[in-house]
Amino acid sequence: MSVPSLGLKRELGLLEATMMAMGSTICAGVFTLLGHAYKIAGPAVVLSFLFAGIINICTMFSYCELAAAMPKLGGEYVYVKEAFGGVIAYITGWVRVVEQYFLCGAYDPWISGSNL
Repeated sequence: MSVPSLGLKRELGLLEATMMAMGSTICAGVFTLLGHAYKIAGPAVVLSFLFAGIINICTMFSYCELAAAMPKLGGEYVYVKEAFGGVIAYITGWVRVVEQYFLCGAYDPWISGSNL
């Protein structure tokens, strides 16, 4: 009887990894808030997407370099733990969780149809 390996299986290819990154980048917020942004900014929304894309590409390259240097599970938590230690990494993890609540709160007025 062989003992199963507890390591991760590296079965994601380039296509799967690209689709996962695109899905998390596009997110549901784009579809939720795009109409309201166009109503406020008009065609300048295209420029805002262009600028956000440039910033996103820079951030993506930083994460790619960190992931290649530290191929471990945990993402930002692992990177911060390596750089600053456990306490700051713990705080970073909880900040990421709490920020999602604030993000949902920011979406709510537009989703429910309230005027700001």
